[in-house]
Amino acid sequence: MRYFLLGSLILTVISSPASAGSPGWFDAGKITRIHSGHGDGAFLFSTEINLSVAGCPATTLGYVVKENASNSSRIYSTLLAAYMAQKPVSVYVTGACLIERPEINAVQLKEVPYY
Repeated sequence: MRYFLLGSLILTVISSPASAGSPGWFDAGKITRIHSGHGDGAFLFSTEINLSVAGCPATTLGYVVKENASNSSRIYSTLLAAYMAQKPVSVYVTGACLIERPEINAVQLKEVPYY
């Protein structure tokens, strides 16, 4: 019975989205989806680990980047490079919730260490 409860707890933690309590850098895994956005709107992307922030529904919808952010084109380029290279990324979560997704204002490629 004890192993069943422990296994259930582990599965619950693994299957639910991670939480980013305050602004900062968080590992997000590999890019799974990138959406260019519509017109002058924000663009969206998803990763293997989708974080949630306070005030956002706990979903796996991914992240949002404001299109009018001065670094939005660099973020988009980095996301595309990470997607094509199948490299994990870290994201800087601002703590804001836009379009029911955490807002991101920076992203970096994460090099996987060699073992």
